[in-house]
Amino acid sequence: MNASGMHHMGLTVSDLDRSVAFYEQFGFEVTARIEEEGREVEEGVGVDGAKLRVALLESENSRLELIQYVGPGDGPPPLPNNGTGAAHLCVEVADVDKAYEDLSAAGIDFFSEPITHESGIRWVYCRDPDGITTELLQVLE
Repeated sequence: MNASGMHHMGLTVSDLDRSVAFYEQFGFEVTARIEEEGREVEEGVGVDGAKLRVALLESENSRLELIQYVGPGDGPPPLPNNGTGAAHLCVEVADVDKAYEDLSAAGIDFFSEPITHESGIRWVYCRDPDGITTELLQVLE
């Protein structure tokens, strides 16, 4: 099998509307909202009693799927960044310093100020409302 690329990134969140508002600040726009339940959904996600609220968001060249489990309730919290299986969402921006300033002014707390790496990138981490790590990354010229 040869993968043709990544179609989207999916994140499970505790409050769909709150998470949509958070990721809209990163330039994503909602393209669809869906509610799903039933045996097929339960089997597909491997969770008995699964009832989902879903928002599909897009930016210039990325897709993000946010899923809130209305039933059967919340699972465990996200893993710490050094936990096996932990993941993060990375959003590429044209100017990481400007994005950092704007989002900080909007109340988003970052781990640090933007960091320059010798590989030619500048990056910074923050957490979304559920504690999921989100990265802003600028590719330097």
